[in-house]
Amino acid sequence: MLELKLVKESLFLNVLEAILDLVAVASVSCSSTGLKLQAMDAKGVAFISLLIPAKEFQFYHCDKDLSMGIAIGDMVEAIRSADKDGTITIKASDENFRNITVSIESPECNETTSFSLLLVTLKRFCIPELQGLLKKYDACVQMPSVDFMRICKYLSNVDGDVDISTIDKGIRFFALGKCGCLNVKYMQPEKATDIDISVQAPVSLTLDLKYMNSFAKVSALSNQVKLCLSKGQPLVVQCKIGQKTKSRIIYLLAPKIKGEIKVEEEDIKDDEIEEEDTKEEETQERKIKRLKGNNKE
Repeated sequence: MLELKLVKESLFLNVLEAILDLVAVASVSCSSTGLKLQAMDAKGVAFISLLIPAKEFQFYHCDKDLSMGIAIGDMVEAIRSADKDGTITIKASDENFRNITVSIESPECNETTSFSLLLVTLKRFCIPELQGLLKKYDACVQMPSVDFMRICKYLSNVDGDVDISTIDKGIRFFALGKCGCLNVKYMQPEKATDIDISVQAPVSLTLDLKYMNSFAKVSALSNQVKLCLSKGQPLVVQCKIGQKTKSRIIYLLAPKIKGEIKVEEEDIKDDEIEEEDTKEEETQERKIKRLKGNNKE
């Protein structure tokens, strides 16, 4: 049996709110040590991993390991009705493991509201080896979350993709859209600060701005954000929540493959050449027929 208690402004619920526009369902695994949430978007581009130790909840009890699929939208809708100071209790029973119960206690109104949410069946997805990705990288940037959010806010003004690339003593964010382009250079300060940029090898990744903006929402829950970049590998965005806790959020975002547009352009050119060749052949045939007709006369 699983039972946990939390408040409306808890980390778990804030993360659900932040990823609501990115993923529809999530896999939640619970054990005696804590809760782990993992989710992947429908396109298989973004992967999210959240780890919350048991001691971070107001109350946490899990006497048997279990995994369940939850519909994020349904969970968020149920929790939004809670008062700011209300207590939210989530229960799952071994006997009837088809749904979970979400109870909301309101101290002001002296009432309790309960929701029964059906669990969902999840398709199996390949979970990346996170530790391997975090250890092997070409460049790593650790920055205050407010800086990351500000950069993402700038980038959101330009529709399209963003290129993140290493430069001398820093990193560059470049976005090109219909209205123009945006270029942000983030440099390593000379004096020791909470900014640390380490470049082992040059790297450049092209990413979808939509996902970057979703990442920025969750980064608001942390003081620091760590970006790890490697050639041909997903961008890793890591946030540790709080100074004394072991709660963490890890995002993986697959880069766009450069050259896809080129291939399409080359295909178009080939089609145009074939069309021109066909027109020339038809013109030659008409000339031959005309000459034959003149000879008969």
